[in-house]
Amino acid sequence: MTTLKLYTGGGISLSPVSAEGRTESSYVRLVAEDGMMLKKGEQYAVCVDVLKTDVANWSETEYIDDPDLTDAEAFAVIFGGAE
Repeated sequence: MTTLKLYTGGGISLSPVSAEGRTESSYVRLVAEDGMMLKKGEQYAVCVDVLKTDVANWSETEYIDDPDLTDAEAFAVIFGGAE
């Protein structure tokens, strides 16, 4: 898992690029390595922005592709069941 610093300011909410007028954010970007995914409880991602204090709650696991997950089920996972 790669952890990237994020910067804010100068009209930018979050960016991995530091520039004049930007300060280091309280958020970092976690990026899973090739063939891996990030996991926090039942949440999965390949890239996620989190508070620095939340990094320890995320781990890296082998990427799992669930071919049995229907589009409706995937939509429910992403949007909390709202359609």
